[in-house]
Amino acid sequence: MLSKESVDERAERLADKIYADTLENPQLESMLQEMYEQEHKAISSYLYHSSIVIVYTVLESTLAQICTELRFSARIPFSYDEVSGAGNIAKSFNYLIMISGLPKYEVEKLTPKLGKYQQLRNSIAHKNGRFSGKNESAIERQRREFCSEFAGLELSADEKQFYIMTSESIYKFIELVEKAIKLVVLHVGSQTFIVEKSM
Repeated sequence: MLSKESVDERAERLADKIYADTLENPQLESMLQEMYEQEHKAISSYLYHSSIVIVYTVLESTLAQICTELRFSARIPFSYDEVSGAGNIAKSFNYLIMISGLPKYEVEKLTPKLGKYQQLRNSIAHKNGRFSGKNESAIERQRREFCSEFAGLELSADEKQFYIMTSESIYKFIELVEKAIKLVVLHVGSQTFIVEKSM
């Protein structure tokens, strides 16, 4: 299980190993120190990176469950995954706007920020925390956006990879997800759906 304590233990074991290697090979001290710093960042960021992925998954699966439950209880003839949208979260919101009258303007207040976290999550889950883009200019743009958007981000020496080193961005993401789910639950709960009996 990944926890703050297990991450700290891994970092401590790494420090001990690097120290032992330095005693054996003092001429490699600067290289070993650089390796330690890079690996220490990676280990320390595991907890925060996995937290971003988990929180995103909670939002995605909760919205999908609400849509699926609504489809069957109100006998909606199509599912949320048949609706257009870039990803399951967008599809779920679009579905709820269509079938329940979820206020589009309220969703549009949340989606830009959710989109930023989706990009962050995708970079963690699919690129192992590396910046991505079709060319160097696009990679640089993503680097600037992430560094200005997310607190506690540190970069690798070559600035091609990022590490989340504090919990601030995770707490902000949790607050955003809670707001989105609350909006949906309160709205859907206030609606009356007329279900026609099949003959």
